[in-house]
Amino acid sequence: MNRAFIIAWYELRELVWRKRFLFSLLSIPAILLFSVALGILTEKLLNSTRPVGYVDQAQLLHPDLTVPLEKDEDPIPLIAYPDEASARADLEAGKLQAYYVISADYPQTRDVRLVYLKRPGNSAQSQFRRFLQVNLLAEYPPQVRERLLLKNTVDVRILSKQQEFPNGEPNLGLFVPLIITFLFMMLVLTNVNYLIAAVTKEKENRLAEIMLITVRPAELISGKILAITSMTLVQGLVWGGMGLLAWLILVRNVQTPALTQLTLDWGFLSVLLLLLVASYAFFAVALVFIGIVMPDAEQGQKIGGLASLIWALPVWLLMPIIENPTGPLALVFSFIPGAAPTSLALRALTDTVPFSQMGLSLLFTLALTALMLFITAKTFRLGSLVYGKRLSWREIWPTLRAKE
Repeated sequence: MNRAFIIAWYELRELVWRKRFLFSLLSIPAILLFSVALGILTEKLLNSTRPVGYVDQAQLLHPDLTVPLEKDEDPIPLIAYPDEASARADLEAGKLQAYYVISADYPQTRDVRLVYLKRPGNSAQSQFRRFLQVNLLAEYPPQVRERLLLKNTVDVRILSKQQEFPNGEPNLGLFVPLIITFLFMMLVLTNVNYLIAAVTKEKENRLAEIMLITVRPAELISGKILAITSMTLVQGLVWGGMGLLAWLILVRNVQTPALTQLTLDWGFLSVLLLLLVASYAFFAVALVFIGIVMPDAEQGQKIGGLASLIWALPVWLLMPIIENPTGPLALVFSFIPGAAPTSLALRALTDTVPFSQMGLSLLFTLALTALMLFITAKTFRLGSLVYGKRLSWREIWPTLRAKE
């Protein structure tokens, strides 16, 4: 088994310094951080805290009335002007982001005019609208005014999960399992070619026949799969770390309960991560097997790309799985390697997944991985002797039955 680790270390050093790997390693985090920065910048530009002016020709507004604010909303100063000329002068000087003109016949026509050089943010418009409504409701007590002006809050409880979402907003923790699953799905799709080509290089240049003199097929296959899996884990850790950094930046700049109130089911996440690694190991072995059986790497990559889409299969059946998380369809997908993590993450959105099912799915995936490794190692010896020809099951079956 020491030779498998030697092979893995050699292959890992070869893989991680390739330009293609370094590009995929850094490009996704760079795009993610750029998107977050662009979103925060856009939010800041759209929701300026510069004052908003108003000209009250109807003599309706009282500056001393307080505007009720939404949670985490920054107050915007509202400045009264005696006439439109003075308000426009301050707007053109950059002191205001906009000003409103309340027409003299507002009680009859409800005519309000907004004047700006650049459209003000949603927060500015919303706060002035509430300021106007506060004045229209001035005869009511402050508690009644606040109740009428601010949006209703509804607490959502999922009884089957014993989970509660204040203000009706599900927090990010509910979707973390699905996000991690999609991350692994991306890792599988980006590394299909590496897995298919894991042994085709030695097979095509006839080095495999020489290597098998000193290395057992199982050691060679295990070493190469271990190297690619290690490379994938490094890639996943970098992407996950950048995702965590992006989340911290968002929490610091966008104060919303959906991001800040993070509730995680650590037990479910731990088993899901084990299942994701086991599913990746199964696919890694299966894709290497495809590379051995197919006549060349190009044909193997086509078949491998289609096979890897099984990870996304539950997403295509999203609604039936979410609406009936304990139904036959959801249960079947929970035991298919690759599709199992995606199916379980989708079921967890609306129901509590029993740990017994997750444990059985993990054991089933590990058993299939061991069986697939045995078949791949046995087939590799035959595939190394046959080049330019697709192996059939009729040729493979006697090799599987033969003793070492």
